[in-house]
Amino acid sequence: MRNRVLPLAGLLLFAAVGCKPKLEDQVVGTWSGPNNSSVTINQDKTWTSDIPAGPVTLKTKGDWVVNGDAVTLTPKTVNDRPVAEVVKQIQDVAKRMGQNAGPLADLAKPDDFTVSSDGKTLTLKNPKNGPMTLTKK
Repeated sequence: MRNRVLPLAGLLLFAAVGCKPKLEDQVVGTWSGPNNSSVTINQDKTWTSDIPAGPVTLKTKGDWVVNGDAVTLTPKTVNDRPVAEVVKQIQDVAKRMGQNAGPLADLAKPDDFTVSSDGKTLTLKNPKNGPMTLTKK
């Protein structure tokens, strides 16, 4: 009897430890953010976001990867245009107006988010424009 219980106990322990969802699985889904913004992280390693910016909504698409306890979102397009092209246009307009492009100049940079231990929030690491947390819907 003891010879049967020990292997069974080991198998149950292995199953319990191995059942924790991978971080990749935890981040997949739709997340809500400030100002009615949302981010959808897809299983195929792509993501989309809708970010209200005054009278327009910035629709951003990109790729994502997991690095340790964080997920990195790298933008590729904004409103179906290459992100580098959009940033250049923003900078050119700001320069002509004698202003700084501000946070929009960073639109092309990847964002790193820490995943909470319960997998319900993503918190932006090193926020330049104040803290930002996304909550899983």
